[in-house]
Amino acid sequence: MSTAAGTVHDVRLVPVAAGAWAVAWWATGSSSTAVSVVAVGAVGVAVVLVVAVLVVRRRAARVAAVLLTLAATAALAGTVAAVAAHGLARREAPAVTALTTGGQAGVVLRVRGDPVAVAGPVWRQGQVRVRAVLEQVDGAPVAGVPVSVTGAEGWDAVRWGQRVRTVVSGDPAPPGAPVAVLADATGPPDLVHQAAWPWRAAEDVRAGLVTAAHADGDSDGAGLLPGLVVGDTSRLEPDLVEDMRTAGLTHLTAVSGSNVTIVCGGTLLLAVVLGAGKRTGAVLAAGVLVGLVVVARPDPSVLRAAVMGVVGLLGLLLGRRGGGLAALAVAVATVVVADPWLARAPGFRLSVVATGALVVAAGPVARVLGRSLPRGPAVAVAVPAVAQVSVTPLLLGLEPVVPLYALPANVLVAPAVAPATVLGVLAALASAVHPAPAALLAVPARWSAAWVAGTARTVADLPSAALPWPAGPGGAVLGGVVVAAACGAGVGVARLLPDRRPPRDGWAPWPARGPALRGAVALVLGVVLLVPGLPGAGPVGGALARVLPAGSGWPGGSGWPGEGWSAVVCDVGQGDSLLVRAGPASAVVVDAGPDAAGVDRCLRAAGVEHVPLLVLTHLHADHVGGLAGLGRGRRVGEVWAPVVGQPQDALADLRAWAEAAGAPLRTPAAGTTWSGGGTGVDVLAPAGTTPSATTPTGEAAAGREGTSQDVNDAGLVVRLRARDGLRVLAVGDLGARAQERLLRSGADVTTDVTTVAHHGSADQLPAFYRRAGARVAVASAGRDNDYGHPSPRGLDVVASAGSHVLATPTAGAVAVRLAAPGRVAVRTARRPAAPPGRRRRGPTGVPA
Repeated sequence: MSTAAGTVHDVRLVPVAAGAWAVAWWATGSSSTAVSVVAVGAVGVAVVLVVAVLVVRRRAARVAAVLLTLAATAALAGTVAAVAAHGLARREAPAVTALTTGGQAGVVLRVRGDPVAVAGPVWRQGQVRVRAVLEQVDGAPVAGVPVSVTGAEGWDAVRWGQRVRTVVSGDPAPPGAPVAVLADATGPPDLVHQAAWPWRAAEDVRAGLVTAAHADGDSDGAGLLPGLVVGDTSRLEPDLVEDMRTAGLTHLTAVSGSNVTIVCGGTLLLAVVLGAGKRTGAVLAAGVLVGLVVVARPDPSVLRAAVMGVVGLLGLLLGRRGGGLAALAVAVATVVVADPWLARAPGFRLSVVATGALVVAAGPVARVLGRSLPRGPAVAVAVPAVAQVSVTPLLLGLEPVVPLYALPANVLVAPAVAPATVLGVLAALASAVHPAPAALLAVPARWSAAWVAGTARTVADLPSAALPWPAGPGGAVLGGVVVAAACGAGVGVARLLPDRRPPRDGWAPWPARGPALRGAVALVLGVVLLVPGLPGAGPVGGALARVLPAGSGWPGGSGWPGEGWSAVVCDVGQGDSLLVRAGPASAVVVDAGPDAAGVDRCLRAAGVEHVPLLVLTHLHADHVGGLAGLGRGRRVGEVWAPVVGQPQDALADLRAWAEAAGAPLRTPAAGTTWSGGGTGVDVLAPAGTTPSATTPTGEAAAGREGTSQDVNDAGLVVRLRARDGLRVLAVGDLGARAQERLLRSGADVTTDVTTVAHHGSADQLPAFYRRAGARVAVASAGRDNDYGHPSPRGLDVVASAGSHVLATPTAGAVAVRLAAPGRVAVRTARRPAAPPGRRRRGPTGVPA
């Protein structure tokens, strides 16, 4: 894991994907024999590493984790090399070799691209270039070798998916090229077979959009709209294409992650508005995603964005969040395995780099800009700035020209992209029914596209809009150095500017006033501004979480947890400890964490010198291991702990500690209450299995210790009432079955704040958290723990019940108080608390 500006990024899959990408790059420029040898060797290395993992996993867990990553990298690299070797072998087939060394040959092709006008010498004018795959050469079958065919008469009419017959002469393509043969057609194509119905339907949709866009005549907006929506640039004026390039807006003439984010996000939003569940919404979004890929053509950027969308939708269905970088890594690995030649595609490189930069840097940049700008403008500047800066060195390597005004141009057109995309998609779909509604929908879409086109033309006419730059790799490296220096200077200047944010005491209320309005504004901003999407937390949710700033920082010198706290969930690592204030320097404590230092640090920060009541939910080390730290210089009134089913050695240690502290040890049952300093405690479980709290613990109460989960389920569940009326539910490590038993017992578990059982494990009962109705839920766990706590599925269960979920690995300790009836105020130690949301927005439950 890595942390940047409070956001935890899962980077474990990044080296695996990077290795696969590097192998794909090398393999596609080598011979099939060499690549086959590497494939076999990589698989052998993977097997050896897996055996090593099995040997050392119990003695050296961290070493085993590193070896497992290396094994996965080797296995994936071997897979990519095997796929590339198979493709190279097909390209080296005798029939293909004969085509590139002989004269002319009769071929049968399957069209895999749209005709593109050829720019070149006069004798090339009027010709088009078409991507296709070879199926036959002079009657000999060929297994799908990719070729590029240049032709004149009739070739501008071929369509994706058609089978055609023609006569060509061919030359071999350079090593590493996406095609194997550069062919020239000697005549028009003869149609052998029409395309399959999905490709014909896609062609009708594309044609319908073009017709609807031009219903009122030709214009810049009409020509750009099909390119912006489905990548169809057939009616785009050449001078507008050049102006878009000069203004740094060329990416808007091709389908990319922004289209996937907007279209899938709109589908999910519509499903939510109509009352459909997340699974229904995810299935509908997946269907829409497939349709978008078919209509827009599976180009590299489309494939990358589509795979990320699928990863995000699977995460939504399974209740898991892989994080933006994890989703990007899976997308890269999937694409290079499916087609290793895409590893060399410039569009793929640009797309991956821009997406990774947005995941990592957009949020921190927006927060820095938010010191001097309102949140909306800060995000509006941060997103295109990060995307543009990240790809500038790559763009300079492709074309040595600096689009000087690319950043302001992208900021200006951002509000028009989403309306043009959504309305354009609707117009395209409507065209399949009747041209009239399609033309009507295309009018505002065309206006939005016209704003983009007008911005491009205006910016292109500005002085020095395109500055020349040194060509070649040296120019690209120089561009990277200049960009890095400019970024550093920009961040420094931004930090020197006065902080115009209004002063805050660090408390964020739940629920906030006007959540629906703010949520709608945030959603619109996210859909408008995101340029490839981030679906590790869902196509829209994850992207919003990573781009929208979380709020202002802590006021200087305020300390932690500051004044006015009612309860604190301590950050004690892989364990639990909860404080509920019972006086100026007094607090009821529930559990003592795994070690003395952690709980002592939390109690000192909160100014707690007296513990009138210590409640231990159960006697596992992660809840009682810090007792020595709790007793450092503090008076403890009495101790409550369960006895039945608890570890006998831990019970003996507890008795010895309580006796040394001068605190009576008692075992409460359900119905037991305690009050002091305006604070109350109600015991909700266990029911009827232990003596009352007024009876000293006896040996007869201790039962035989069961499994680890039995110990958890036999623990205490308490609800505490703070002096301001705040209700806090402490559930220890209760599992789903025990949660269900507690509900059946009729216990009143309604609360304002709850801990998430068992450090946020996956063993949670949705009905329990719905009944609790907590505004805020906190999972206490250690960073990078071996248990996978908190579990994304477990946190999603709690979030789906309506609670705002925080987790100590990323939020740090969490302080709460009652702001007003029905409103809970929250303050986090490691980062500011963010606005509430029903769904968890990050790999560990904290808005990222």
